[in-house]
Amino acid sequence: MFRRFHKKFCILFTISLIIFLISGSQAFAETWDVYPAMTRAQIQTVVDSASDGDTICFLPGFYDWSDATLAERGDNEGAVTIIEKSLILKGESGTLIIGPDSIGGTGSSPKGADAFHVIDLDIDNDVTFDNLNIQNFLRGIAANYIHLDLEGYVAEPNARNITVKNCTFSNIHRDAISMSNVRGNILIQDNDMSAGRMGMFIDWYWSENHEDWQPEDSYVQILGNEIYSFRRGVYLAMTTNVVIKQNTIICEGWGIDNEYARKGTVISNNSLFNCMRGIFIYGGWEYEIRYEAEGAVIERNKLIDISYFGVYIAGDASFGHTVSKNEIHMAPGSRVGIYTVAHDSYYGQNKISGSGRFAFLLDWWDYSPSGGLVYAHHITLQANNVSQFSPLYIHFYLYYGTHDNLIVGSGMGHNTYLDLGYNNRITGAMPMTGGIGQDLSEVIKERNEELKEARIIQH
Repeated sequence: MFRRFHKKFCILFTISLIIFLISGSQAFAETWDVYPAMTRAQIQTVVDSASDGDTICFLPGFYDWSDATLAERGDNEGAVTIIEKSLILKGESGTLIIGPDSIGGTGSSPKGADAFHVIDLDIDNDVTFDNLNIQNFLRGIAANYIHLDLEGYVAEPNARNITVKNCTFSNIHRDAISMSNVRGNILIQDNDMSAGRMGMFIDWYWSENHEDWQPEDSYVQILGNEIYSFRRGVYLAMTTNVVIKQNTIICEGWGIDNEYARKGTVISNNSLFNCMRGIFIYGGWEYEIRYEAEGAVIERNKLIDISYFGVYIAGDASFGHTVSKNEIHMAPGSRVGIYTVAHDSYYGQNKISGSGRFAFLLDWWDYSPSGGLVYAHHITLQANNVSQFSPLYIHFYLYYGTHDNLIVGSGMGHNTYLDLGYNNRITGAMPMTGGIGQDLSEVIKERNEELKEARIIQH
């Protein structure tokens, strides 16, 4: 009897202690109000005085932070800096924070002010930005720490979990959001941003030690944002488990640029308008190190009036991708709807319309450690609709050296192709000079198992 009572008492005591700790931590969290009449220095003092888990609430009105120092790269400071602390910074409706003009805001070494800068070299804090209206800064929100050594700039691992949601960034001279080497999850959701260089810049590229890359079990989620930028809408490098969904991007340069896209990349249900390049995935060699881009899923995106490349998958270490059910409308004078040098990848049920040089281009990559060329191979193109695309040359172009690729699908009878490679198998289309039409009934049966695995990824 005593043992049963003792065991029951211990369980009840443990549960009570957990509840007390949770409720206690919530009870001790405070909300600090700041208001427009306060100076920037006074607001910084409030941020410094707050404890982990507290909320800084920006009351409605105009916050003039034009006195912020125009910092240079590596200064690691913002108009307001959050240092080694878990905080929620939240704005009430009608809050507007305005900063100083920048000098050379889109150049390589600009001077200007970040509205908020996170420093967390201990990597044990979480910071959330919610419903803030930020205008006229070099960068809106930055979470990086850069220092200069004999070999150049190095970004240290900095910050843990960063959330930016429901914020507005306008007239940002460089990047609305900039983060490097965050050691945890990143969530950027339902923001409206206009930036002179990039909507967001997220990378692990400049880390001194590559074991400091993003942890395998963390995610980068970019969801439901509206982005207008000049050079790139979204730029990522060395990322794992990236989900880019339901964003609207208007960009004169690259819509979504994901270089060295490691495992877990999903780009879906986005709308891209007037981009030079739509979606770019790259995997290859950098400074004699091989960085793979593996297994990206690009599906159900709409790309409208693209002027150069729609979906471009490049690099000699890029493979295993699925590109399906995308709608790509190419502007007059454009180059290629889908351009790939990846291998062992699947392209199915994409619709390419408009006009340009080619609907599909299977090509080569001009660099590998041996100095040789790398050609597209073991790629399957199935049931892609290019009947509304007017090519300057031909619909499907397979460059010299491409091999063991398969093009099948209905509605291809009036489309054209040119096969300059070897052991490529094509059915239904009209061969141009150098192309050889083939009966692929047996080949299709052989490839069924390969296609089945690719179909599983498509919902």
